[in-house]
Amino acid sequence: MKAEWKKFFVQWVLPVGVFTIILVFMFASFTANIKQETGKSYVGRLTETAKNYANMISQSVQKSEATGLVVAGLLSDYDMKDEVKVNMMSSIVSNSDATSVILASSSGTGLSNTGATVKIDKFSYFEELFETSAYRYRFVSDNEINGTSSLIIKIPVGEGDEYLLIYYPMDTSTIKKNVRMEEGFEKSSYVFITDREGIISATTFDNSAYAPGADLWDALITSGNNAANMRRVKTKVQAQSSGDFSFMVDGGEYVSNFTPIIGTGQNLVTVYDQNVVNEFETKESGDIINKLSWITLVVILFALVVTIINIVELFVSTKDTETLKDKADTDQLTGLKNKLATEREIKEYMADNPGSLGMLFIIDIDNFKKINDTMGHSFGDEVLRELGRHIGINFRVSDIIGRTGGDEFMVFLKNLKEEQNCLREAQKLIYFFRHFQVGDYVKYSVTASIGAAVFPDHGTDFESLYKSADAAVYKSKKRGKNQLSFVDDRDRTPEEVAYADAHTIDIERKEETPIEC
Repeated sequence: MKAEWKKFFVQWVLPVGVFTIILVFMFASFTANIKQETGKSYVGRLTETAKNYANMISQSVQKSEATGLVVAGLLSDYDMKDEVKVNMMSSIVSNSDATSVILASSSGTGLSNTGATVKIDKFSYFEELFETSAYRYRFVSDNEINGTSSLIIKIPVGEGDEYLLIYYPMDTSTIKKNVRMEEGFEKSSYVFITDREGIISATTFDNSAYAPGADLWDALITSGNNAANMRRVKTKVQAQSSGDFSFMVDGGEYVSNFTPIIGTGQNLVTVYDQNVVNEFETKESGDIINKLSWITLVVILFALVVTIINIVELFVSTKDTETLKDKADTDQLTGLKNKLATEREIKEYMADNPGSLGMLFIIDIDNFKKINDTMGHSFGDEVLRELGRHIGINFRVSDIIGRTGGDEFMVFLKNLKEEQNCLREAQKLIYFFRHFQVGDYVKYSVTASIGAAVFPDHGTDFESLYKSADAAVYKSKKRGKNQLSFVDDRDRTPEEVAYADAHTIDIERKEETPIEC
């Protein structure tokens, strides 16, 4: 059985244990990586979101430009009255996010979409705007129409010196219309629109240091952020790249994403409170780790269940094997061990304990053939059953007791410690047979001839020890039966031995009665 459990340990318990340890280690490693990668992934998603917002603004600008191109084409193809021109320019405002439209000439006069005459040459940005005839975008912090910052889209009209000036708002209204911060960030995030140099065009950040017209990078450096790092970010913004960076303002830590608003020369900069970002990252990684924990737990439980099933199966199998072994080792009539089991266990003990003191009794029931002939075989069986049932009471559970022949029993006493114990145990056995009776109504006294041999004095192996005990049985029979004899008569004085030998009887060694199972 030990070999089977050892094999089971090697095949199941050890691999499952190692597998569980590796799984736990991998889980811990994956957890750390998940937290790290989730942080990168989340900031990356915020950058992608910023790109989407920038694209929405860019598309809105392009829509205003596309509507303006259609109107500019119509104005160049037809000779129209001012009233019609005003209506067509108004259609640009009503069909796009543009706030104002002026049909201007390089001479400095113009007609607005409201029908008013405008002196363009009075605007501070007139000369720069008309220094070339090419159409382009031009950002102004004050459009000098309604006082707001605007992106001016300049579109030539025909081959003359007239141009459509479409004013697209670059202020908080554009931010609020196109940028919808993610849920949870509404009160802890800010948005900037800057030009390539970092000059703020519009912002939702209520701080005078970051007001429109201020230099975002100078403001961040003034707030104590690393100047070299800010310059690196500025270089990326000037190159119309997208990315993210971290900075401090008033003791608060923020993470920012920047991305160009394609075609406008402007950039969208979204700013998030780092603490809130951390909370979302923790929640997201926590959800992943929680799922991974359940998967890991299920795998471990599955391995444990499989192991437990195999343990139960091995236990049942072992128990069944032990039951079959016990049945195979048991004498069915008396319930004691049979001959093979008795001899095997005695041999195993002698091999494992060569230096210990033990003793072997061979018990041969006197006149058993006569009992069978006169009392019947059923009574003979009863004698054997009762002897098997009662003899064990006189000895320890650890001692070996078995029926080794038809009317022969064997008792092997282990670990007797000292010589005096041998004689004491012999007296117990003599006393037992003096009082052993069988029968419900008429009690029949059963006697036995008993031979005793001491291990290792009378034999260091089973065969030699058995021969010594068997010789002692023969000695008991010759001396008149119903007694116990040691092979070396250590329990008698020289006088007692001489007397016993002087009164021996002639006997013939009887044939052993076949064992009945």
